Amino acid sequence: MESRDILTSAAPPLRDNNTTKFVSYIMPPQSSAGWTFLSNYSHVLLCLAQDPLTKMRDVAARVGITERAVQRIIAELEAAGVLTRVKSGRQNTYTINPSVPLRHELESHRTVGDLLDALMTNMPNGEQR
Repeated sequence: MESRDILTSAAPPLRDNNTTKFVSYIMPPQSSAGWTFLSNYSHVLLCLAQDPLTKMRDVAARVGITERAVQRIIAELEAAGVLTRVKSGRQNTYTINPSVPLRHELESHRTVGDLLDALMTNMPNGEQR
C-alpha cells in the first residue's frame, strides 16, 4: 500500500469558475479491524476537550469524518446539554459539561467527565483536562 493511500481519500471534484479541483482529506490511519471501541461522538468530544478553540475542519481531519458530520455531532451534543458553544466573531469556543451522565444504560452510572478523565490521563502530548 502506498503512503498516499493511508493519508488521503479521494473526494469528488469541486468546480470553481469552470475549473475542476480535486480535494484530498487527510485521514487518520485505520486499524486493520476497521472499528474502534469509541464512537465518533466521543472522538469529537475528546478533540474539543483537548482544544476548546479547535475548528470543525481540524476535528473532522483528526476523527476521520466529514466536517458536516462534525457539525451534526456538535449540534446533537449541544442539544443533549453536553456542550455549550460561544461564538465570538468567526471563532467558536466549546465548553463541556462534565456532570452529564453517559446515555447508555450500561454506562449511565458514569459521567462525561469520567470518560474524559479516563481518556485524557497520561496522553502522549501531555495534554490533560
